[in-house]
Amino acid sequence: DDIINNEDVDSQIVDTLKKDLDTMLPSFEEHLRKKYPSLV
Repeated sequence: DDIINNEDVDSQIVDTLKKDLDTMLPSFEEHLRKKYPSLV
């Protein structure tokens, strides 16, 4: 039986999430600037 190392899986998921955030955040900030110029 292959036992999946939970910590390994967690770190992979976190890595993936960080990459997603890195790509999403800049466009999200841009979106916010356009929508709410007074906030930035």
